[in-house]
Amino acid sequence: TIMATPSYVFMCSKNFVWFVTSPFGGIDSIPKWTRVSDDLCKVSASEYFTAIAVSGDNNHHVYVGTTHGRIYRIFNAHDPASMDITTKIARIDGGTLPNRWITSLAIDPNDRNTLVVTYGAYDSTGSSRVYITNNVNSTDTLNPVAFRSIGEGLPLDVPVYCAAFHPSPSVGGAVH
Repeated sequence: TIMATPSYVFMCSKNFVWFVTSPFGGIDSIPKWTRVSDDLCKVSASEYFTAIAVSGDNNHHVYVGTTHGRIYRIFNAHDPASMDITTKIARIDGGTLPNRWITSLAIDPNDRNTLVVTYGAYDSTGSSRVYITNNVNSTDTLNPVAFRSIGEGLPLDVPVYCAAFHPSPSVGGAVH
């Protein structure tokens, strides 16, 4: 039953990532909120979280995006007892993505190492509003997380507010 299975809900407040255990409650369990992250948006008073994605597997990796285009990865976000913010939380955008509002993040359910990022701006410069990486969980300094644009060809007057992967592996992980 759902009450016997550990379940979590992850969310962002302005500057922090949180999770709740036993979100459905029950006779012997009261939902308990736990703050996972330090203040990751302390660079600027105008920066805050705008998007979140969870790996959807037993690792419970969480990815969050900000108003300034930064992306953070939190390994095993459901386990505060072993949380070490110096090793489990990392900024992974490499400073290479646009300094713009991230509107969504999506993890491929068939390849948890693939993440797509969208930006919701009207952009007359022709810069991309959709990026993807196939190594989002890399911790190798010689092979860091690398994003590439997949938004070329989109009309300039169309912001991108959301993206999702098709859940069927037969579709080949198509972004929609």
